[in-house]
Amino acid sequence: LMERHGIGTDATHADHIETIKQRLYVGMEQAKFLVPGQLGMGLVDGYDTMGLEMSKPNLRAELEADLKL
Repeated sequence: LMERHGIGTDATHADHIETIKQRLYVGMEQAKFLVPGQLGMGLVDGYDTMGLEMSKPNLRAELEADLKL
């Protein structure tokens, strides 16, 4: 997902995954599958309810592209 939307690098993927696990945005199932956590789903629902695009992957890609200018 991150590569498809132009966000992050191969070197940062593991760090991103660990961060979202530590913050309980996702959990692990059968020690190999990430599953959405209540907090993660709540954040996405909240952003969607407010009409914010913060939960959309293309927003982060745009922010990263702007930072490279």
